[in-house]
Amino acid sequence: MSEVKEIEEKEEKVDILASKVISGFKGFFDSVNTPWVYSATVINYIKKYYLNYKGKDLNKNKDLIKFLSEISGLNYNEFNKDWKNLTEEQKKKAIDQIISDIAELGLESLFMAIANTWEVYNDLWVRHKIMNIAKDYLNNKIDFSDMAEEIEGIFWPHKKIKEKEGKNIEYCNYWKGISLGNYITKSKALELVQKYLINEIDAIEKNLNLGKPAP
Repeated sequence: MSEVKEIEEKEEKVDILASKVISGFKGFFDSVNTPWVYSATVINYIKKYYLNYKGKDLNKNKDLIKFLSEISGLNYNEFNKDWKNLTEEQKKKAIDQIISDIAELGLESLFMAIANTWEVYNDLWVRHKIMNIAKDYLNNKIDFSDMAEEIEGIFWPHKKIKEKEGKNIEYCNYWKGISLGNYITKSKALELVQKYLINEIDAIEKNLNLGKPAP
């Protein structure tokens, strides 16, 4: 077997196992009210179980295997069989891929929710402000965390409000969703920002304009 062929087969095994987990994850993900929070929660559990065994034999990490099997919706023994067929390196790659895919789904759902807020539909200033912030990020004028803080300033504009909302579920959940940006590539983050915080909001504005009577 050629070296290239062997690498391709190893990558295919990783992709197959990761896709099984993500497929099952989507079933839960699509049924929750704040999917970005669900994504962040699942990733925290994966990291917790994984880090407890980092550098050790991952075949003995029953908590991680059980959790991943539950997410995938597969029987524990069935999932464990696929898991044991991977090398330690492949297992680590699979975990990284699973976390990245879960984070991408969660962050996408957060940006989609932002684009469909009451404020976006009813306030021209909010629409333009978010799009301008997003464009600054796309043009490398600000980084991801700066963009997140500026968007926070739109929905929670004053310090006293932020302090009060610091214990508010909606405010906390926003930042749980933003934290998902730590697990995806910048190119994917840029793609999601372009799609939802620019294109989607721009389309909303155009449709609203079309619905208005002519002057």
